[in-house]
Amino acid sequence: MRTGSILATGLALATLLGGCAPGDDGTAPPPTTTPPGTTSDATPKKIQLPRHWFDGELDHWVGQEWQSLDLLQYVQPPPSGLDDELKYLVFYGRNCDHCRDMFNDDLAPNPDLAARVTAVEVPVGQKQLRDPNPWPMPDTACELRQLPLGPHWIMTTPLTIRLENGVVQCVEESGHEECMSLE
Repeated sequence: MRTGSILATGLALATLLGGCAPGDDGTAPPPTTTPPGTTSDATPKKIQLPRHWFDGELDHWVGQEWQSLDLLQYVQPPPSGLDDELKYLVFYGRNCDHCRDMFNDDLAPNPDLAARVTAVEVPVGQKQLRDPNPWPMPDTACELRQLPLGPHWIMTTPLTIRLENGVVQCVEESGHEECMSLE
């Protein structure tokens, strides 16, 4: 039962990294961020950041509209073109060899593909965006974003999402070739 073991592993890791659920251990609540959208009085609404983020069932995202993906509410500033005919979101780390290869081999030499990509950098820790010696980012046409510091972002990068007209058509963890039809 792969699903159960993935979920159990994620919950165990989240418990080790983040302790109890937000706010139930008497500590201060986690930081907040301003997501896309505003409240009715035109002031940005605040979203409470989780202590950790993990989803062991990424396949259930397929068929959903992008607005229903909780992970996207934390990307700042919000990615553009999420309702376009074809859009890719790639969550990457600057310490991830597969991510480096994706940028160097597939995105940098292909500006048409890269122009459809929003690349979201995943922090290496709660207080650190990247390791002291990250690989150099090549010049690409990708839109660059990042997840906020604070939470433990538990995912295997690259995490690639293909959207068609705002609906998730493919989710790929630890790769990008399948969702970008590069195989």
